[in-house]
Amino acid sequence: MKQIKMYVYPDRSYSIKPDTNPYIKDLVKALEETEVSVVRSKTAWLGVIDIFRYAHRLDAVVFNWVEEVANRTMGHVQAIALIFLIPFLKLSGVKVIWTIHNKVSHSPKNRRIAAYFRKLLMKQADVRIAHTGDVQLPGARSIVYYPHPFKQNESTFPTSADSEYDVLVWGSILPYKGIKEFLEAVHARGDNNLRIHIQGKCPDSTYYQALMSLVTDRITICNKFTSDEELKTLMHASRTVVFTYQSQSVLSSGALIESIANFKTVIGPDFGNFKDCRQEGIAYTFSDFNDLIDSVYAIKEGRLPLIDPNDIEKYIRSYSWLDYAYYLRQQVENENVDNLYQSRQQLGQSNQLA
Repeated sequence: MKQIKMYVYPDRSYSIKPDTNPYIKDLVKALEETEVSVVRSKTAWLGVIDIFRYAHRLDAVVFNWVEEVANRTMGHVQAIALIFLIPFLKLSGVKVIWTIHNKVSHSPKNRRIAAYFRKLLMKQADVRIAHTGDVQLPGARSIVYYPHPFKQNESTFPTSADSEYDVLVWGSILPYKGIKEFLEAVHARGDNNLRIHIQGKCPDSTYYQALMSLVTDRITICNKFTSDEELKTLMHASRTVVFTYQSQSVLSSGALIESIANFKTVIGPDFGNFKDCRQEGIAYTFSDFNDLIDSVYAIKEGRLPLIDPNDIEKYIRSYSWLDYAYYLRQQVENENVDNLYQSRQQLGQSNQLA
């Protein structure tokens, strides 16, 4: 098999911060299992500037969230560097692969710069990938839809007859996720029958205090990072996992994928890969918070069934991280990948053959 060298951005090989999103770690691990040599740079703190150091040895760069570069350390310097980096990579014969995780920036900072880089990458990237078929962006026909990969965990199917919580909301606690509005909707219903637990790190003290004002004896909030083991315990104690996003800027959610991989019944908004999972029969979606609360009650009272774990298991076996790594490798080896578009059915067939 041909030796391929890739740089996966952002490179977190030597990061000392807790990795709240395992996407990069899982991707790098899978690529290395396909005999791709992935750069692990001790100067990755330089951001996109670091890529110049390795460009002459690379076959491809896989960009993730790079359009948000202006919000990172030395952001405006990195943004200028990125303007020159992309054509430099193209001239050097390095494939540019861009994974589109969000429609627009979650942060209000530097949104014009982020929008500029989205347009630039839509034009100049050799391969554009989204983990949802619900992209709705200009040039969407040139975007490859590849479902978000799953870890192939040996999880036991959960039982929910005596669940401690009716609803678990987990992950970083940020305003764009709509948690405060969801709790306000629960209060507005005038009942206190749902047991709701929210857990994740909240970096905004003002927002956290606003959430704490909505706590009751049946609504609890734990402001801390959740370890893998603790997350499994929480999931086994919860009947449903709920995602309260209101902003349609979200295209794909790693927390959704993690929840489904633990065979949980998920309820999320009807867009992005939440919508894809609903169409595949492995999640529920809601149109507004009243609809969401109604669905939680319907599941609690047995009027709406829990998602069948066997259906979940069948689906996640079709889209492993290793399958996705082989897919990326194929795109680097294939010289005719520009404007590539594949339907869900074609992808499913290719995965079965892999």
